[in-house]
Amino acid sequence: MNGTPMTRIMIVDEHLLFREGLTRMLEDEPGFAVVGQASEAVEAARTAQECSPDVLIVGLSGRALARMMQLLRSTPANGHAVHTILLTTTNEATRLGGMLQLGAAGIVLRESSSHQVVKSIRRVVNGHDSCGNGEGDASAPRRARPPRVASFEEKPFGLTRRELEITGAVARGESNRKIAARFSIAEITVKHHLTRIFDKTGVVTRLELAVFAINNDLIEMST
Repeated sequence: MNGTPMTRIMIVDEHLLFREGLTRMLEDEPGFAVVGQASEAVEAARTAQECSPDVLIVGLSGRALARMMQLLRSTPANGHAVHTILLTTTNEATRLGGMLQLGAAGIVLRESSSHQVVKSIRRVVNGHDSCGNGEGDASAPRRARPPRVASFEEKPFGLTRRELEITGAVARGESNRKIAARFSIAEITVKHHLTRIFDKTGVVTRLELAVFAINNDLIEMST
């Protein structure tokens, strides 16, 4: 690799076939090396200590995920930075806030293409958040993002007050029907608002919008 350091990757998922398939895919990518696998929290923490990965790709959820992240935080890392990318499903969108609070640097849908997984890995290694599965770039340098002030007048990202309210509702996992009822508008109107919101924020799915809202403190602005 002409002296370029390899990105060391570890995969944590309860399904062996999934881990093996993802391993084969990643090892075909220049600059990547899968250095470990694990199926549950305790094994993941132990293996991470042994193989010192740069990136953890984690398919655990709920208590298993929280347990693994707790164990990793309590295990000395010897100054080695580890970036965690969580694999999730669209049904888990309402729990994105908790996932990010656990310390995830990236969130990717399980049904994402191999290109998107690779793209996410490269982003987090380069110090960016990487959330979502579309081409729209919903990332920004983690250590460089300025704090935001909750003010409708500022129109963050060009969003109107109503668009900001709908963004917050999506981030909280509300359906179009529930959003329409909340604001006494038609569902088709909600869809029109979402189209404009997607254009302004550069996201292409509700999941990306939810992550984008969490990363940019838009939920607090929407209330």
